[in-house]
Amino acid sequence: MNELDSDIPRKVPRNFNSVKFIPNFLTLFALCVGLTALRFGIAGKWSEAAIFIMIAAILDGLDGYVARALDASSIFGAQLDSFADFISFGVAPALIIYLWGLENGGPFGWFATLIFCVAVALRLARFNTKDLQRSKDLTTAFFEGVPAPAGAILAMIPIFLSNQFMQGRSNDIPTIYIEIWMFFIAGLMVSKLPTYSLKNINL
Repeated sequence: MNELDSDIPRKVPRNFNSVKFIPNFLTLFALCVGLTALRFGIAGKWSEAAIFIMIAAILDGLDGYVARALDASSIFGAQLDSFADFISFGVAPALIIYLWGLENGGPFGWFATLIFCVAVALRLARFNTKDLQRSKDLTTAFFEGVPAPAGAILAMIPIFLSNQFMQGRSNDIPTIYIEIWMFFIAGLMVSKLPTYSLKNINL
């Protein structure tokens, strides 16, 4: 064995543990599910699109639980989670709603879409830079405002209602109502309304 070969084992981190990559894998999987929801939306399969947004939200919750259970929380994972959340719960649901019921709303329909995306970006940025000195009860038991995954699911409610009672026809719901709904959900996400955190539930 030459000198170069003897150095190879030292290049592998001794504390490397592939199990701790599982939360990041779940985050990436949630991102893929969110993008798949957008694909269904582009294809006009609205029920599937809404369901995949819900699945992405479930996976987003699971990656946090798994990270805490495996003691695998990291700055990298937190940043990856935020980027994935913006795509899965900001861009994807906003474009799905736009294609479904706001495309014929003219500039105001697109403006509602943009406002929703902006609200998700602001909410995630505020969450990432939150003051660590806040009271323990507020930090651990409640979020400030509605979390992005919950906001995305709430944004899908018109689609669920349409599929349940109107055979999925978006034109049965006036565009102005959908726009107001998007503004309302965007406001909830950027508000400081205390929202119960599911992190307190012990699985």
